[in-house]
Amino acid sequence: MDLIVQYGPLLVALAAAGAAAGLAAGLFGIGGGAIIVPVLYFLFDAMGYGETAMHVAVSTSLATIILTSARSVSAHNSHGAVDWSIIRAGRRGSYWARWQHVSHRVPVEAGIAGHFRIARIPALGAAFLRSSYLAIGR
Repeated sequence: MDLIVQYGPLLVALAAAGAAAGLAAGLFGIGGGAIIVPVLYFLFDAMGYGETAMHVAVSTSLATIILTSARSVSAHNSHGAVDWSIIRAGRRGSYWARWQHVSHRVPVEAGIAGHFRIARIPALGAAFLRSSYLAIGR
């Protein structure tokens, strides 16, 4: 009985946050993390996590995303709806970024961003979005 009294408000707050996140995602198309992470932050802060409350909130949200994504890929793959050639093609870029990091002993972002002028980065982002749009075929 003491556990219900102690953790009852926490469970009610989490259930309300989950319902609000689901409603916002369904009605407005926003990600549930926009609601869940701040709620988790305030709950963890109230539980005494202090300075690490935001880190714990974000990592909790990311852990949920990873598990949900893995289950989603598994379900789609069982129906033959995953194009693994796209995944294999994306690995090459990942290997290149890792090589940049290991061989030059610099962070990946610095290794890539050091080759571009700041003014060109938005144009590169737009080009990426356009090529992604064309690759999907819409």
